[in-house]
Amino acid sequence: MTEHSAHIPVHLTHDPEADAAYLHLVAPTRTPFHAARQLVIEDETGDIVLDFSPEGHLLGIELLAPTHQLHPTLRP
Repeated sequence: MTEHSAHIPVHLTHDPEADAAYLHLVAPTRTPFHAARQLVIEDETGDIVLDFSPEGHLLGIELLAPTHQLHPTLRP
């Protein structure tokens, strides 16, 4: 396996009223997108939803209980 590093610009948005957060792996202002496919991971701390493009690329990650799912130093 070849190891290399790449700069991936990510952006985190947070809705405190809903206790939900979205980690954008594609710049949210550059190209609006709609997930062609979603994978829901059910967890006792809160669900996680992975959004994929029609080509199968991971576009973003939605956390449905970030106050419980993220490490305290990363919580919005």
